[in-house]
Amino acid sequence: MSRHTLLRFDLALVARRATPATFQRGCALADRGEFSWTVRHTASGAVRADATFPANRRAPFQVRLVWDGRSLRSRCTCPVRRPRYCSHKVALAVVLQRRLALEGREPEGRAGAEPGVALPGMLVRDGFPGDALRLRLCVRGGMDWFTFSLAARAGDVEIPVESVLEAWRKGRMVLVSPKGGLVRVSPQWFDAHGEALETLLDQPLLAGGARKVPVGLTPLLTEVMEQVAEREVDAAFSTVAERFQALGHPPPVPLPTGLRARLRPYQQEGYAWLQALRQAGVGGILADDMGLGKTLQVLALLLAEKEAGRSGPSLVVAPTSVMTNWQREAARFTPDLVVTLFHGPNRTNLVCASRADLLVTSYALLRKDLEYHRTAGYHYLVLDEAQAVKNPRSATARACFQIPAKHKLAVTGTPIENRLMELWAQFAWLNPGLLGSATRFQKLFVHPIEREGDGHRRATLRQRVEPFILRRVKEAVAPDLPPLTETTVVCELAPDQAALYAATVRAFRERIAPRLARGGLHAVRFAVLDALLKLRLICCHPALSGLDPSGTVQGSGKLTRFREMVSAIVQGGHRVLVFSQFVKMLQVLKNEVEHLGLPYAYLDGNTRNRQQVVDAFNATDTPVFLISLKAGGTGLNLTGADYVILYDPWWNPAVEIQATDRAHRIGQKRPVLAYRLIARGTVEEKMLHLHARKRALAREILPESNAFPAGLDAQDVAHLLEDLPED
Repeated sequence: MSRHTLLRFDLALVARRATPATFQRGCALADRGEFSWTVRHTASGAVRADATFPANRRAPFQVRLVWDGRSLRSRCTCPVRRPRYCSHKVALAVVLQRRLALEGREPEGRAGAEPGVALPGMLVRDGFPGDALRLRLCVRGGMDWFTFSLAARAGDVEIPVESVLEAWRKGRMVLVSPKGGLVRVSPQWFDAHGEALETLLDQPLLAGGARKVPVGLTPLLTEVMEQVAEREVDAAFSTVAERFQALGHPPPVPLPTGLRARLRPYQQEGYAWLQALRQAGVGGILADDMGLGKTLQVLALLLAEKEAGRSGPSLVVAPTSVMTNWQREAARFTPDLVVTLFHGPNRTNLVCASRADLLVTSYALLRKDLEYHRTAGYHYLVLDEAQAVKNPRSATARACFQIPAKHKLAVTGTPIENRLMELWAQFAWLNPGLLGSATRFQKLFVHPIEREGDGHRRATLRQRVEPFILRRVKEAVAPDLPPLTETTVVCELAPDQAALYAATVRAFRERIAPRLARGGLHAVRFAVLDALLKLRLICCHPALSGLDPSGTVQGSGKLTRFREMVSAIVQGGHRVLVFSQFVKMLQVLKNEVEHLGLPYAYLDGNTRNRQQVVDAFNATDTPVFLISLKAGGTGLNLTGADYVILYDPWWNPAVEIQATDRAHRIGQKRPVLAYRLIARGTVEEKMLHLHARKRALAREILPESNAFPAGLDAQDVAHLLEDLPED
């Protein structure tokens, strides 16, 4: 008996004697290796494999296989008699096949040495018997979706595609067909395209076995289709696929004749991209930096739709502070658009009588008027500051998901503020199915990227969303914009303020540390939030924390530094925007400015005539504007100021950027200086490290929250609750 003959041992011999389920269990048992085994060549020229398997509440039992090159004999001491091969015999057969395959590998560099199909933990020669898997794809067009079907065959046997994907997920590149034969699967093909295929197969199943795939998944369909030799594609899909190709480099599109503005080159490109989205029938995110004219680009699109006769009523949903800005920008640049603010006690009657081309409402009113909007039949639904739907379970997001529209568009300078799931939520509204289910997205992208820094997953996600996001930064497209200089001003706590801070840190640490050790971060979530809030308030001004009821602690290092800075800025002939997230702190700053005798404007969430306050500041020489970060951090144009003071840091750096961009935007003629006040050695200084993490996450994926900071772990909490550094 030649050694080469023995090496031709074929697992199909075992597969024919075991059920498919038993064969798979045996392969899994071989993977785990929870048994001892030996393989030796006998004097007669055969090869013998012996294994000992542990057994629950019984003595271990033995299995023996003998292969002589022509037949396979087996013996098992297991007391349970089975007419067919048990999983233990299959497991030993897999071990035997692996051992013989390894013996038969040729030295590296010789012909035939390249491995072929991979069984779990082994290499198999190219001559491995078994049928190769073949895929056949069929795509047919619909109105807003396609039907997609995929068949897998090996020889004349059809194989369920789900079974193939399951084998690939487990690293098993050989599987058993329904007729008991072995099927070879290409690991390279599935490693490159398996995730795209899984996303397509996650779509709803139609009668006949086809899947209903939305138009937004055209890039994934194209990716899979180009790699399948047998395919049937109709003209409708080919046309849409060509339109998707234009998203990368959309051709120039004539501007609407009624536009009363001269668009910059990058704005013309943005307008062309919006038109390409419309032609492709998908939604997208216009994610330009704040201050680059996103509103103007969208208004140009809506005006072009009206002039082309495609316009029905469109709806813009925006934060309350931004609503009037849409109306003012439209009156200035697209006067032919009839714009109506959807607000006030009689807003429904007002809209019915106005025959508006564009309605503008707030997120708060959208929830109240959901029944009206459900039946309005909008041409375009535009979400301004679309990060408002970053939590898909929120009432705002649920309301947006229920409003039908022919076209959808998201406008935001910060698609990712804290977590990748925010991006998923926006695309679930724009192009359902593009990123799969929430559970699948977390498994494939969120956990590998946020927890492990997986570069491959990050690149895959970026490639997946790239056609649907247009993002330009100021430095690249607006070189004529004056420079922005950001400076962190580190302030020393006043002595009595430092003593209060140190005592508070110790008290919270003693209360939180034991619970954190016992139950983890989840057990102390709210206690940590309370501690961080109190510590931040002490940094701003001790009186805000409520921890000094007698009022004996009066000093505030940051307030002293603020007084010096504001006086110097105004004396130098400049104007300054002052932001704080705490309204109580704004009141303290207001008293300080009044004490200095400086004119000022003031805006917080209770300000009714917001636009009048903004217009008055822009039209006069008022030197100081005190603004609540929550109420005025987005949508306002305040280019009359050239200084910005962020009195207290926000957990989310994107919110701070939005605040600074109220002054540093198109229309600004002077350099802008932004100062961030930080109390040295405190939780504020440590927050800057979290900022760096979040900025990096957004940069890697992309071409307002006082919630629990994203990515915070027990080690971070311990770091935040450290004592003040000694001098």
